[in-house]
Parts: sequence; C-alpha cells; structure tokens
Amino acid sequence: MTRSNKSTADKPKPRKSIGRRLPVNPEKTASAQKARVRGLLAAASEKLAADPTGASVLADEALHAARSLRDSLLHGEAALALAACHHHRADLPKANEFIEESLQAFERAGKSSRLGRVYKLQALVFSMQDRVSLALAAAVKSLSYPDLDAKDRAFVFCVIGSCFSRLFDVPTAVDLMERRALPEADTSGDPQAIVACYLRTAAYLNMCAVWSAGIPHSLTVGIKRPDNLASPAEYLERAMRYLDVCETHGDNMLIKDRPYFFAERASAVALRDGYEHALPFLGQARAVTSDRIPVTKPFVLLENAVIARIAGRWDEALALIEEMQRLPAWHIWQRTVFFELSCIYRALGKDQEALRALEKFTDLQTNMARLANTWVDDALNQQRYGKQLDLSHLRSSVLDTAEPAALQRASRYVESNLHRRLALSDVARQSGVSVRTLQTLYQNFHGVSASAFIKEQKMQRAHQMLAGGDVSVYQTADAIGYTSPHNLSRDFRERFGYAPSDVRPSSAKR
Repeated sequence: MTRSNKSTADKPKPRKSIGRRLPVNPEKTASAQKARVRGLLAAASEKLAADPTGASVLADEALHAARSLRDSLLHGEAALALAACHHHRADLPKANEFIEESLQAFERAGKSSRLGRVYKLQALVFSMQDRVSLALAAAVKSLSYPDLDAKDRAFVFCVIGSCFSRLFDVPTAVDLMERRALPEADTSGDPQAIVACYLRTAAYLNMCAVWSAGIPHSLTVGIKRPDNLASPAEYLERAMRYLDVCETHGDNMLIKDRPYFFAERASAVALRDGYEHALPFLGQARAVTSDRIPVTKPFVLLENAVIARIAGRWDEALALIEEMQRLPAWHIWQRTVFFELSCIYRALGKDQEALRALEKFTDLQTNMARLANTWVDDALNQQRYGKQLDLSHLRSSVLDTAEPAALQRASRYVESNLHRRLALSDVARQSGVSVRTLQTLYQNFHGVSASAFIKEQKMQRAHQMLAGGDVSVYQTADAIGYTSPHNLSRDFRERFGYAPSDVRPSSAKR
C-alpha cells in the first residue's frame, strides 16, 4: 500500500511561543534618557569652541529631550548650553531667548546657586549688544554666586573691562584688568583664561598708546584726554609683554583667540615699528580665522583696516572695510566701521561720503550712550537687576575690590586646601576673622553660607578631575578631602543631578 504524501502546506504550522512581556521600569527608562541628555551636552561642550553650529545641533537635541523629562535642573543646563552655542554664532536674540529659559528652569528647580554661569553668559550677550549697563549689572551679579571658579571670574572681569572701556575710558579698563582679571586668571592656572585676560589687556594698552599719540579712535571720541597718560612707548612695551605671555600658551589658545592674538600683535608692532613690519602678523591673523566662528574674519579685517588707516594707507583701509561689510557678522562692529569710514573718506577728499558715515556713527554712538546710561523699563530685568544702576558706586566697588580682604584670604585658603577636611574655624583663623564674621561675609557677598561655599568648590574640583579622565571616584574623593567615595557620590548627585560615574571625560565646562 502506498503511503500518502501530504503537502508541506497541509502540515500544521508550529505555534509561536508567546513569551511574557517584561514590565518596563519607568525609573530605569528615565535614568537612561537623562544619561543620554548628559552625553549630548558633554559632546556639545567638546565641540563648542571649534564648531558652534555642530554643537548647537547636539544642544538642541538635548534641550528637547530635557523638556520632555520634566527635570528642571537638566532643562536649565541644556538651555544654557544652547544659549552658549548661539552666543558663539553671534545669534544674540536666540542666545537671550535660551538664557531666559535657563534662568527660569534653574529657579523652578530651586537651584539659585547655579545661576552664576547663566548671568556670566547674559553679561557677554548684553555686552555684544551694546547694552553696557545691563552687561555690567549681570557681570557683577554673577560674581555673587558660588558656582563660578577662578577661571569663570577671570572671564567675567573681561566683560567688566569691556564695559568700563565704553562707560568710562580705556585706562580705567586697563586698571580693572590688571587689578582683577589678571590675578584671577593666574590663580586659575587655566591657559585659556590666561590668554583671554592678557590678550584683552594688551588690546586696551594698544588703544591707550593710540590715544596718547593723539590718533583718533572710536573709543576716545568725545572723551577728554587725561593729563596723566603715559607715553605711547610705555603702553606698547606693556602690551608686548602681555602678548608674550599669551604666546607661551599658544598651543592651548582657543580658536577664536588666535586671530585676535595676531591682530593685536600686528597693532602693537605697527605703532612701534611701522606698518610694513606688521604685515606678517596680519597675514597670520587672516590665516587662522575660521568660517565656523563667524566673528573672527570681520574682526581681523577691521583691525587690519584700522592699522592701515593709522598708517595713511587710505585705499587699502577702504578696501578692507568693504570686504568686511560683505560678511554676515560685520554689524557687531558697525559703530567702529562708520567711524573708520568717516576718517578714510575725509582723507580721500570724499566729503559727502565722509559726512554720511559720520552721521551714521553719531546715531550709533548716541544709541550706545542711551543703552549704556539709561536703565531698562521691562519689569523682568528690573526685578533681576534693580530699578537703576549707580555707575559711580559700582565702578569704585569693583576697582577697589568688591570683596573684603578677609573674604579674599578665606577663598584663597579654601581653593588651595580642597584636599583637606576644612573646618570653618581653620578657614576663619587663616582669614583673620571669627567664624561668625566669616559666615556673615559669605552670606553677604556670595549669598550662601561658608560651608555651602566650601562644598561647592569641592564639587567643582571633583567634576573637573572626573572630566579630565584617568581618575576614579575613590581617588577623586581622597583628593578633595572626602573620607568615603559614597559620601562624595551622594553630594555629587545632589549637586549635579547625576552620579560621578556618569561624568564623561573632557566634558568640563568651558
């Protein structure tokens, strides 16, 4: 008998095994999403200096994710990162928008001690918008928060120096930089902070040399020339000395500071030795500009034009400014541009063009004076910065050291002894005051207790060490005076919102 052949189609199909679906753990999912946001922010921070456009893509993705997580602390960090990207791209309205979002997020999170970096960035943006009084108010306000380290404070004093050069005069800016910015940069030991501060001080000294020599400059228009100005040679000698300091840190110089460095070197050399000797430095300045940092190229072209105008190379100066005006970010310096054009056109005998340029400069100068010396009328900024700004008091308080000497001694002692378990009695003794006075000083000038200030400095140092890589949580705890890595992890998570083990190397704040 023949065995019947059943077709394959007739064979019963094996039943799929239905496995039990594992329950989703919401806490683990949220933790993974937060870790992803932190990774995006770390990558954006690494990319920011060289490629702010690429960094903004990462920061924007992080911000969208942070919003959906309803984590106000992470939301504030992501908004601040995106604001920094737009600042580097010279998109100032967008930077302001995300600064405001960051401030509100940190305030919702109850983390007022985190606001120093936000006000620092807002000061930078206000300064670029010629809102000088607001920039000064934001900068000074940022100094009262404990999350700023010496590097941050050095950059804040750079902003204050820029404000002083416009509100008062350039020698006052030099005084501020030498008294406050340079010591903070040296204390930080950070090459980028050192270059930024010494480079800007050299730039102000170059301007002082121009003023001393009686050469017109946009920053000295309408200001009475002081009787006690030094000779141009003295200012230039100091400027060159500061530029030499910058050159020793050349390998660590930020991309945006490299063209600035060569342009200021060219300016000093042109004033001291003549225009021809400055040409190699001007060539180097143009060679290191970056299309990814949109402010570098127009700045170098303008500096070259100013140097050429001072040397009497009128046609060359005009061509450089016309080239600059074809670039998108030129408007940041439009006040200086129209001043230069008024000088150049007058020298070339083009009186009508010179008059039109001078009228535009006058309008912009008047507007800057209004923004610099009048206060804001919106309720939000009045709430943050007060209803008016006493410029004379603020000038003296910043120049005459905003912090009492005892508080400065205490802070220096804390920063140099973070490896120890610091008792308030030790800090008070080193600063020459009682514990009670020490507490009052920190509360009045930093808005936190002395213990909270010390803890914040330890957390910042821990983050820097972990971000640098090649160091364990145990080693970090030992290096900042913690007896247990568990205690460090607890305080670190409370401060930053994530564990020390989550810190990605090279994600330290810039």
